[in-house]
Amino acid sequence: MSESAEELQSLLDVVVGYGRDCGARFSSEKSKVMIVNRSEDECNAVWRLEENELKQAQEHKYLGMWMSPNGCEKTKNEKISLVNQWVGRLGSVARMRASKYGVLREVWKSVTVSSIMYGMDVIAWNKREIDKLEVGQCRVARLALNAPRYTAVEALRGDMGWSSFRERLIKVTLRYKVRLERTDDARIARKVYLWSESGSKWRKRCMRMREEWSTS
Repeated sequence: MSESAEELQSLLDVVVGYGRDCGARFSSEKSKVMIVNRSEDECNAVWRLEENELKQAQEHKYLGMWMSPNGCEKTKNEKISLVNQWVGRLGSVARMRASKYGVLREVWKSVTVSSIMYGMDVIAWNKREIDKLEVGQCRVARLALNAPRYTAVEALRGDMGWSSFRERLIKVTLRYKVRLERTDDARIARKVYLWSESGSKWRKRCMRMREEWSTS
């Protein structure tokens, strides 16, 4: 990871040197460059790993999270789609259970929410996207409670004992920020945090979240 095209090439040269010492070679098919928030000149730069010219990647999946030069839109869409898939599955379960309240409540909280929340703390979510997650949760709550369509959202969450996705996001984001602040300086995540922390939108959002959480 680097902040300029020249620096990235110098890092690639270091990698080539280590590979030469260890008897390792690199595949141009498995090695690509992703450019984020850079000028047109830097986007047109050429990088080489050994004698191979590296292509630019438009998306990359790391630890289950899709990244692209425009952000993590694909991952967010997958999570929203996952909510809708679980609404359908739990709707089928509800039709076959006499005690559907307990089953839907526990499955949603222990299985569904865990899978949806994975990685949410490192993605920038807007209100419209969070609302889509909330809609799915409310649909499951109505199934579990046999509640009519216009039942208040607060009443649904209260009877189910669930937090909103916004509340969950605030918690995990602030916890992740604390982890980064306590991480050793040699870790890559810590370095990225220090590069972008001062004056960043993520930092400002965390400050707003902290204020909201302290007053709620």
